[in-house]
Amino acid sequence: ITDNGTVTTSSFDIRLGVQVGLMKDFTLGVALTLPLSANINGSLDNETGKDDYKLAGGVGVDFDLGYSFSKSFSANLGYSFLNTDDSDGKGGNNKDLSVASAVDRWKFGVSYIF
Repeated sequence: ITDNGTVTTSSFDIRLGVQVGLMKDFTLGVALTLPLSANINGSLDNETGKDDYKLAGGVGVDFDLGYSFSKSFSANLGYSFLNTDDSDGKGGNNKDLSVASAVDRWKFGVSYIF
């Protein structure tokens, strides 16, 4: 079994978090994310041709630091990490193939409140 190339991960997750004021105009946000559904697709298994696996949810973490320029305009910079693995522990083809996906990213956002 070899990896043939690129795989894609898609997920729909729920995010539960808090945002607290640090000092004037600065906020800190921390959240836990949990996928409600996740899937990985790509050329994963040359032996059986199985390329699509359902992934189980793994708790992820979201951090961000925000700054309010005015009452209506703010920006934030953050980091997000989400971890998933195969839902039955041995791969969807009933072989000892463990499939996992870890997604981490930096994020930047700008918002305006009307």
